[in-house]
Amino acid sequence: MTVLRPTSATLRRHMTAIAAALVLSLAAPASALTVRIDFEDDSGTPAAGWNMFDSTDSGATLDLIDTTGADSGIDIRMPNVFDNNGAFDGWDTASNPLPGWAPDEVADDYVYSTSLNTNFYFYGLDVTLTYDITLIVSRDLDRTQSMRLFTGAGNLNENGWNSQADGYVAGNVVSFIGVTPRADGSLRLRLRRVGSASSNLNAVQIQSVPEPARLGLLAASAVLLGALRRR
Repeated sequence: MTVLRPTSATLRRHMTAIAAALVLSLAAPASALTVRIDFEDDSGTPAAGWNMFDSTDSGATLDLIDTTGADSGIDIRMPNVFDNNGAFDGWDTASNPLPGWAPDEVADDYVYSTSLNTNFYFYGLDVTLTYDITLIVSRDLDRTQSMRLFTGAGNLNENGWNSQADGYVAGNVVSFIGVTPRADGSLRLRLRRVGSASSNLNAVQIQSVPEPARLGLLAASAVLLGALRRR
C-alpha cells in the first residue's frame, strides 16, 4: 500500500491558509464598535455617522447607527421627561476643549429636564464585551448634576459639576471606563439634578473594548502568518 505524504510546500500552503483564515475571523470582532449621539435643537448638524435626537423624541425607543452609518444593533429608549432643547450662541472651543471625536456642533446644543431623575436605557449591547462611555454635559448657566450608570457589575458613579464664568461651562466631559452591560444586554444612565437646577445632556459616545484574549490571539496569528509567508 502506497501512502502519499504531503510535501513541505503543500503543508506550508495549508498552514498559511489556516493562519490567514484565523486572522480574518478574529479581526472583525476585535474592531471597536462606536456609536455617537447628539442631543440637539437643530442649531448645527455634525458629520455623518451621528444619531441626532431632540426633546420631541421623548419616550421613544430608537435604533442607533454606528459611525460607519450601519445599524449598530443597539437601541436607546429616551426619557419621557425632557422639558425642551437649548443652545449656546456658539461654542468656545479654546476655553472649553472637547474630545477629538466631538465637533463643536454637538456641544453647542442640548436637551434638559427639571425632573429629579432622568433615565436613558440602552439595549442590545454585547454582554461578552466591556464599553467605554463618554458624556458631554454642559450648559450656559451654573448647574450641578450627577451621573450614575447602572451596569452588570454594580453601579459606577461619576459626579459632574459645572461652574462657569463668561457663559461657558468648565469640566464638561464625564467618562465611564470598562462598563459591563447587565445580563440582558442593557445599561441605564441616570442624570440626577441637584437642588433646583435642571439636568442636561449634549452628547454621548459608546465604544466597545475588544477582548484582550482575542487581541492576543489575533497578534499571535498575524505573527505566524507572517513567518509562514517569509519561508
